[in-house]
Amino acid sequence: MKDKLFITKKKQELYSKLWARVNDESAPSEGQEVKAEEPKKEHEHMSQEEAIECSCKIIGALRSKQKDHNSEFNAKMQFARIKEAYRAGVISRSKDSEKTCNQWGMANVNAFLMKSDEPDFERADKDIEKYGVDIKFNNLEDLYLEEYSPINKVY
Repeated sequence: MKDKLFITKKKQELYSKLWARVNDESAPSEGQEVKAEEPKKEHEHMSQEEAIECSCKIIGALRSKQKDHNSEFNAKMQFARIKEAYRAGVISRSKDSEKTCNQWGMANVNAFLMKSDEPDFERADKDIEKYGVDIKFNNLEDLYLEEYSPINKVY
């Protein structure tokens, strides 16, 4: 049986409201209007809600890239390796780079899948647009893209 990767929009909204109430007592309750937030400054971290939403979008895009690649090349590329290529691309971005972390991650995924040594930012930009993941983040630790392994319990 396949694991579900995404939650429904309704559940996401519910979890977001619950998270807001847990973290901020002045958060809007059911039926109250939410005020528009000010744009984030370059050095600020994402909120929990933003991190979850962005992580889900990136994982969905990487899953789509995996599916497209596997069907085009009749190969079975593992998702964990694609996700690790994305993480490595983000980590390899220098602080003074004009490209975003997301661009570096996608460019590195494309280089990995095409077995190239050079990141292709033009193709990365096309993928970002194609998969709807125009996400700006400053730090990989803001997202939930780690590889988790089950804990082996000994009784």
